[in-house]
This record gives sequence, C-alpha cells and structure tokens, in this order.
Amino acid sequence: MKFTIDIVKAIRRNPVPGLKEKAIRISMAILIPLMITFIGASSLCYLFLYRPTSKKAAKGAREIAALEVKLKNKIHELNTVQAEIEKIRKAGPETPPVQISTNAPVFLEKINKEANRFGIRIVAAKPLPPQKFPEYIRHPFLIEAKSKYAETVKFIHSLEASGLSVDDLHIQNDPKDPLRHRFKFSVSTFQFRDRI
Repeated sequence: MKFTIDIVKAIRRNPVPGLKEKAIRISMAILIPLMITFIGASSLCYLFLYRPTSKKAAKGAREIAALEVKLKNKIHELNTVQAEIEKIRKAGPETPPVQISTNAPVFLEKINKEANRFGIRIVAAKPLPPQKFPEYIRHPFLIEAKSKYAETVKFIHSLEASGLSVDDLHIQNDPKDPLRHRFKFSVSTFQFRDRI
C-alpha cells in the first residue's frame, strides 16, 4: 500500500509523460498474478476439498435415509408380531387345548423338524414342571434358539398353526452376530384328563 502511495506522490510532484501508464502497468503486473493465484487456489480447494466432502455427505445422507426406512419397516413388523402375539395370548385360555403327544422325544423331534425347515438353530430345550388344570394337564418345554428375525416369526407361526401353545416369547439381539437373534419361549402340549 505504501509503495502505491509513494508512486502517486512522485507522479504529482514530477509530471513525467508516460509515468502514469507505467505505474498502472506495474500495478496490473502485480495484481493480475495475485488474482490468478487466488482464483487457482480457490478452484483447487473446491475440487479437492469441498466437492469430495459434499459427495460423501450426500451419499451418507442417502444411506441414512435408506436405513431409516428399513428401521421403520422392522419396527412396523415387530409391532405387528407383538399385536398378533398379544391377540393369541388373549384368545389362549378361551380356546380348548389340542391333544398332542406328551412323549418328550417325539414332541422335541417335531419342534426340531420345524426349526430345520426354517433354518433355525435350537440351542437348548428342557421340560418344565407340568401344570395341572381340571380338564387337562399342560406339559411346557423351554426352548432357546438362534435365527434371523423373519425366520423366527415364521417358525413361531408354524408351531402355533400345528396346535402348540407358544408363551413367554423373548427376542434379543445377539451382540456377536447382529443379523441373528436369540429367542426363548415356552411351548406346551396338552393332555386331556379323560384320556389319562
């Protein structure tokens, strides 16, 4: 800035023909490279910093939106299954129990066959104490298994459709394998008192 002021003062004191044009050319010779450097640096910042970052941000936003849609679908699916389970629980005592073999190996074989059909791995199966009612005896078994959520729902549905009573269903994420869930439930067979 001082350099420019000194040039202006010198031109006013000694009016030399063509000096003003020379001063303008010198100023332009300094300003033009500075402007080109600034524009080039701005362009490089845009190309190598801002543009790739904005592309990644847009891609991340699209992925987040897709995951939110999947999450909403899973929540809706879970709510539907919970509503069905609650409906079945409410209807449970009113429906007459179905007579199914109380022979534990045959019963567990049936459950294992259904589990294999849906790709479910049975982790544990153990009999619980029988529950005696005036008209029948209930023989519950505690089952623990691992599978994907959709297969779990299909498996539970197939057990109920075959006349078994499924109670106390607990589903939990497996921290070691987030795509598979651990689930526990009790499944019961019934024996009528008049057939004992």
